[in-house]
Amino acid sequence: MSSGVERQAGAAAGGGTFRVAGSDRYATSAIISRYSIARGWTTAGSVGVAAGTMFPDALSGGPGCGTHGGLLLLTSPGGLPGATASLLRDNASAVTTASVFGGTRSVQAGVESQISEAIR
Repeated sequence: MSSGVERQAGAAAGGGTFRVAGSDRYATSAIISRYSIARGWTTAGSVGVAAGTMFPDALSGGPGCGTHGGLLLLTSPGGLPGATASLLRDNASAVTTASVFGGTRSVQAGVESQISEAIR
């Protein structure tokens, strides 16, 4: 979002805005999740993972994650990015459910193994 749009959004909301961003879409999803956990908006109990390259999977899975107070993290199709794996490892004791959104063309089977390993 441009700085002009950011100012307009802040004005419309009656206050300022706060940008939460990472070095790429995968880091951004992990940072937003950490930010949300720290503020008590969500927990790591229910985690959804979707390919960051296939927005329909993430878009479809997001409401389910939100309904259960959970997180939606992004992955690359062939491997779990470091930021995503780190968040999962740091919150492993809290994770009770992990779901992968999309077929094996979107998220390869090896990523499921990496998720399982990270939350063990």
